[in-house]
Amino acid sequence: MPRPPRDNIAGAVYHITARGNNFESIFSDDADRYVYLQILATTLRRFSIRLYAYVLMTNHVHLLLETLQPNISVTIHQLHGTYAKYVNRRHGRWGHLFGQRFFSKIITDDDHLLSLRPGPPIHSPAEFLALLGERPGSSGSRSRPS
Repeated sequence: MPRPPRDNIAGAVYHITARGNNFESIFSDDADRYVYLQILATTLRRFSIRLYAYVLMTNHVHLLLETLQPNISVTIHQLHGTYAKYVNRRHGRWGHLFGQRFFSKIITDDDHLLSLRPGPPIHSPAEFLALLGERPGSSGSRSRPS
């Protein structure tokens, strides 16, 4: 039976998760995490996506994103395809890095949003930009709405 099509809705806030193939690591070290964040920043700018929070675990990621256009599928495809090619080159491996397709859930109410909070620290967009050496509002980043 074919899987149902993914909801691609402009203006939606999504909780995105993606796991390593067979629950294996997708990040070997901080260098991998840094490259993922660089690719994430580039991809978010390219597809006009707002990042509200992220968590990078050893074998999976969580992203809280808002789409300005109905393009969540192409955005995550670009992000994870580019990152998987990097990992395969750097670590001399081949094949799938991510298992199955990514999970996406549209955040429809505050209760769902608040349920995402328990666990490891969720990083804010300001922390994300600081990690990449950018300041909010600088030419290398988009300033966040208040």
